[in-house]
Amino acid sequence: MDLKIKMPRKLTAGLVVALMAALVIVSELAVQLHLHSKYRRIAADIGSRRQEVARAKSSGLNLLAPEELARLQKRVAAFQRGFVSVSQTAVILDGISDQAERSGVRVVGVNSAQPAALKAEGDVDFEMGGAKYYNLPIVIKIEGSSRSIADFLRSMAVSSERIFVVDTFQISKTVGRPSGILTCELTISFFSNNV
Repeated sequence: MDLKIKMPRKLTAGLVVALMAALVIVSELAVQLHLHSKYRRIAADIGSRRQEVARAKSSGLNLLAPEELARLQKRVAAFQRGFVSVSQTAVILDGISDQAERSGVRVVGVNSAQPAALKAEGDVDFEMGGAKYYNLPIVIKIEGSSRSIADFLRSMAVSSERIFVVDTFQISKTVGRPSGILTCELTISFFSNNV
């Protein structure tokens, strides 16, 4: 038996239009669903990034702009170049002697003492970033006028690329020398992170 259903042409065209509209709606819903799930992933990622920033800020750390970070890294690198190694001690001693003579003082003696570990509170070795730091003391004895001794100390502070502190400083009149000539004995400590 042959079953033929006849539909009016207008109804067929309407059905085709309705099916196409349904297909468009379904495909648009699929696209929106995909975009919505992508948006949720992005929103979750942004939320986690905001939490990371909030944790960093609450920990007391400031987030630096790239320029500020680069400037800070340059300062740290310059600071680290200020450290000396024990193998550079002879060069430092020669440099101190030359600096003293250029300042018009007579070098009586320049000697390095034994390196010692820097101590933190509680007499514990000072460590930072897994590295121990050491004090490299140099004892200097010079003679000269008060002005030339002051010039020597100033030139040391200005021209030295190395980090140092003056630990001891003792000045006295020189016995048996012309008046105005003083003897100065001082201990300058340089610092090292590799002995």
